[in-house]
Parts: sequence; C-alpha cells; structure tokens
Amino acid sequence: MQSFPVQYLDITKDVLVPLNSQLDKNIFAFEGQSLVEKAGKLQNKVELFDQQGHLTDYGYIDILKHVVHLSLTYMQMLWMINYAAFSVYDSQMIKQGLNGFTAEQIISIKNCFNSPILKPFKFVADILDFDHTYKRANEILAVASELKTRSFSDDEISKLYDFCDLQGEYGKKINGVYERGVAFVMLHEYAHHALGHKTRTIENEKAADEVAIQILYDGSEPNQKFSSAAGILSVLASFILIERSVLSDVTHPDTDDRIFSLLDKVDSNHAAKLFPLAKYYLTQWAYSNHVEDFPHNSNDLMEIKAFMSKYKSGLNK
Repeated sequence: MQSFPVQYLDITKDVLVPLNSQLDKNIFAFEGQSLVEKAGKLQNKVELFDQQGHLTDYGYIDILKHVVHLSLTYMQMLWMINYAAFSVYDSQMIKQGLNGFTAEQIISIKNCFNSPILKPFKFVADILDFDHTYKRANEILAVASELKTRSFSDDEISKLYDFCDLQGEYGKKINGVYERGVAFVMLHEYAHHALGHKTRTIENEKAADEVAIQILYDGSEPNQKFSSAAGILSVLASFILIERSVLSDVTHPDTDDRIFSLLDKVDSNHAAKLFPLAKYYLTQWAYSNHVEDFPHNSNDLMEIKAFMSKYKSGLNK
C-alpha cells in the first residue's frame, strides 16, 4: 500500500517530544508505572487511521484506551491546505515588494533564483508569478478536497508527491507550520482529557481551544510563535474548506468565530501577519459557496467580522 507523502512525519519525534517539555507529565502514562499509576492517564503516543483517503473524522481520544487518534487523511489534507495558502501568501508579499519593477526586471530576478548557486531558494522563482501560483493553489485545494470523500489508489497517492515537495526548502517551511497544526489538534484533545470533559459542548470546545492555544502559542519560543499561530489558524481554516461551511454543529463554536478569537489572542504583530492568511481562507470559502459579496479586497478585520455576522444571521432567518 502506497503511503501519503506526509506519513514521513514522525509524530513522536517531531510533535510529541517538543511538546513534552510544555505539558504536564501527570496527564501521561509511562512505561514502568504501575497499573494504578497509569489509570485514567493518556498514553504518550498517537494512533493513525484513514490510511488512504475518505475522511471519517479529524481526531479523537479513545476513552477506553486513553490514546489520541489522528486521521492520516486529514493530516495530508492539512499539509496541502498549508502549502496552497502559504504559496499564495508569499507570492502576494513578493508581488507587493516588486511593485514598480518592470516585467523585464522581474524576469531577471526570477532567472537569478533559478541559478544553481541559489538552488535552495528556487521556490522564490516558482511563486514570483502570482497568477500561476494562485492557479496551482486552487489545484492543490481541489485535490485535497477529494480526499474527504474517497480513497486514493496507489498511483493517485504517488501523484500527490508532485504537490508535496517535503524535502525542498519551501516544503521544510510548510512542515514547520504543519507540525504546529498537528500539535494543536493533539493538544485540543489532550485539553478535553485534562479538563475532565465527558461531553462535547460549545463551552467545553472553547475551553479546549484556550488551553491548546496557551500551551502551543504562549509557550512557544519567540522565533516559533508565528509558526505556532499559523499552524493553529490552518487547522481552524481547514474545517471551513473541508466542510465548506463556517457554521458548526451544536457542540462546536462557528469556525469563523474560532479564527477571529485566535486573532484576538495572539500578539498584534502576529495578528497583522495572520490576517492575509485568514482572509485567503475565508475568500476560498466564499468562492466555493458562491458568496459573491464577500469583502475580499478589504484590509479591515472588523469589516470582515461584520460581514460574516450578517451572513450567518441571514442563514438563521
């Protein structure tokens, strides 16, 4: 069976080990402890499901075995969503930086980054063309969305590697954000366990978000904070793109509200950097749902919040 490209992520080494220094060891069971000491504690590992596509769930805690389960299909989708969003985001930033340059000058810059000496930064040349980058991002999101409803053949999974340059310089950047996103999913589930939640309610979900954000974002080193915030944002946005709705069920807050809450919680400079990403995700949601009056040209967070509130009020009438 062909594996997804992102299966290369070592959950224990790449996610659990960095988190273990920030987590309360008392919530985990470890080798060598007695059955009494292990009782009711989480196993310090993750089990994967949805090995080849067809998303059945995102993640959950097995309350009998006390182990977190994560969907490998969701992890693959999350990586691709991150790649699509960040390639557009970075392309926009470069486009703004080159404002005023002639077409010939831009071609010259692109050729420089294609040279062997700058091979590690070839991704800059790849995203200099904003229209091409945006089109490719849409293709990536379209393929990712297919994983929700069906399994992929080995040949189709092999083709995913065209979208997932994990070992390239740009892929490594995406991995950093993606790993923090996976950590947030796990921490959210850990928080339910640590807080003693027996049922899923909106208040419990908000509390789990609060704890997960506090551990992952507030507890990050300064040079990791933005990656942590972007990883959290990508998870929340993925629910919008996968479900094609900002409305949640009776046990979860609306996803756009969770995104806005995150922007309110992070440092102002990080919120400013996250805003274009959040707007991109919401623009994709609006496009897929034919919401033609979404203010995608607005740089005012309050305007977008007001629009989303009005939009949802209209749905509830």
